Amino acid sequence: QIPHFWLLMLRFSDDYKKGGFPVLQDRMSEQSIRILISFMMIITSASAVLLTVNQVLQAKLLIYITLCVSGIIASCGIYSMFSKKFSEKKLLLFILLNTCMMLLMASVIADNAVYFMGSIIYIK
Repeated sequence: QIPHFWLLMLRFSDDYKKGGFPVLQDRMSEQSIRILISFMMIITSASAVLLTVNQVLQAKLLIYITLCVSGIIASCGIYSMFSKKFSEKKLLLFILLNTCMMLLMASVIADNAVYFMGSIIYIK
């Protein structure tokens, strides 16, 4: 979750500097970091779509949830790249990104649980 840490770094860069830690903003502009965050969020979204294309997920409802979540992640990535109010929306973007990732992981776990429970029922 690289965007997660980059968003934290952008939000608390002054605190990191006061603590004597190097920050990425010393080497790159905030705009460049925003583009990297957006790119990584879009890649994350594409990897979620691959879960459905490669049939890692088998339950139809979870496939739809995963596709919706990946769309939200991609939309947030695009929004963060082009938003003029990015500095005001960092926390919201951070929360949304982490919520989407949690939902993605939960859908994979739930799908495996459904498959496992189904296999137990069919074995008996």
